[in-house]
Amino acid sequence: MIKAIIFDMVGVLVSTESFLGKNSGILREDINLIKELKENGYKLAILTNCSRESIEIIERESAKSFFDVIVFSGEIGFEKPQKEAYEITLSRLGVHPKETIFIDDLKRNVLGANAVGMRGLLYKNNTDLRSSLFDLGIKINK
Repeated sequence: MIKAIIFDMVGVLVSTESFLGKNSGILREDINLIKELKENGYKLAILTNCSRESIEIIERESAKSFFDVIVFSGEIGFEKPQKEAYEITLSRLGVHPKETIFIDDLKRNVLGANAVGMRGLLYKNNTDLRSSLFDLGIKINK
């Protein structure tokens, strides 16, 4: 049974354009998905190769409070797709790999998550993500 979902930040929660300061931040549809997942009891985390300063994009949207854990690779000494980055995030969430979905827009990071036993999803857009999560039995509206 899936208990947790780990998100990449730039390219999934925050567009590259937002990260580069070209628009406001998290899309409303992504915030709605995050709220829905949290309300349905899932543990949520961010695992990012970005610096701690990049979290202000999440804070600007008042979305930081929905995440149980936020892991910055620069602070742990490992980057995705190194297995240790995933293992540390799983440990901080208190879940096993088989109980976790990992979402990233880069295939190499999804493959890294799969290698440690998580179910990796390659992010394309919010509509496809919702559909994939629903098909995996995640409690959300399709």
